[in-house]
Amino acid sequence: FLVVGERVCDYFGAASDAGRKLYASYAVYWEAVLDCKKQGATRFDLGGIDPWTNPGVYKFKKETGARETESLGEWDWA
Repeated sequence: FLVVGERVCDYFGAASDAGRKLYASYAVYWEAVLDCKKQGATRFDLGGIDPWTNPGVYKFKKETGARETESLGEWDWA
């Protein structure tokens, strides 16, 4: 995770097949959110989603309770 002021960004995440079966990422993310909140974070960005080509990641992010937001990306600005 990258923390800048009140904003937190998910920089890199991974889980093994066994970790995915145990939903280990949920516990790791929850602890990270709690720790970041203690440090004053108010926004936690889980990064982009692609429900069609990466449904597992999409499901994980959705099930964390995150809200989908849309903003201009680097290719939109260029």
